[in-house]
Amino acid sequence: MDLRLVTVLMVLIGSQFSPKAQRPASTQPKVYYTISSAYSNRNQVMILNLRGSRLTSLDDSIGRFPQLKVLNIMKNQLRVLPESIGGLTNLQEMIADQNQLINLPNSIGKLRKLKELHLKKNKLTKLPLTFQQLQKLIVLEMSNNELKQVPEVLFKINSLQRLVLSANQITALPSAVVGWSQLKELHVSNNKITTVSNEIGKLKQLEVLVIDNNLLEELPDDIGELTKLKILIINHNQLQSLPDIFNRLPLLESLIISNNQIKQLPPSLFSCKQLKLLALMGNPIAIEDIAKLKEALPKTDIRH
Repeated sequence: MDLRLVTVLMVLIGSQFSPKAQRPASTQPKVYYTISSAYSNRNQVMILNLRGSRLTSLDDSIGRFPQLKVLNIMKNQLRVLPESIGGLTNLQEMIADQNQLINLPNSIGKLRKLKELHLKKNKLTKLPLTFQQLQKLIVLEMSNNELKQVPEVLFKINSLQRLVLSANQITALPSAVVGWSQLKELHVSNNKITTVSNEIGKLKQLEVLVIDNNLLEELPDDIGELTKLKILIINHNQLQSLPDIFNRLPLLESLIISNNQIKQLPPSLFSCKQLKLLALMGNPIAIEDIAKLKEALPKTDIRH
């Protein structure tokens, strides 16, 4: 996606999942940077930051921190996590990006208080069945892995609000997406998606839908049921037309449909007065139609 458009979108609509405001230094728990330094005080340790420590494995002692809330193990060379990690029963956030993880232990299902899990840039092809026990999980980021389909266990976690599965090898968004009843952001760009189920229209809380750089030839009409949708990004697909549903998306502010094969714009798009950004570049749309669109939407930033 054009970086200029990304910048505009960030200004237009602030993410609901931006980093939390920092607390005064006096109230922040101590951060430990090695397991050995933390272990002598293991019953009080709340934050353990092992980022970039050149770790190839984690000792079983990692599971012996009963009060640990945040574990950062990103930028190491970990291929597996020990089963003992299930002992971190108070863990709320785990950051394991940029490792070489090929699977997750079954004991991960014991992390019942986990709210955020970051697994970007690993080698995961699936998730264990126990993953469905993470019923407080709000944020899951698994971009740049080796998933060929959306793991079925994910459809059973209805607490998810932000899900990032970009840059995998996923081919479809099946009807089981209906299980994501609380989802607000879905990012599946840079996959091989050819179909999106009509059931996506039942994600009534969805505000951001990003499906750019896939193989879509059509969008389901049921996207018109996403009445809270603010951002729809579907550039770099194989779309030849768009469903005539934009009059049913009253909160839509950004629509990115550049680099498709769209020749005609649906009539309902001309009544989207609330649109702030509309990107049309790289489509064979007649100049006359774009002129009419600009007249109908004078306050919209139309890129063509």
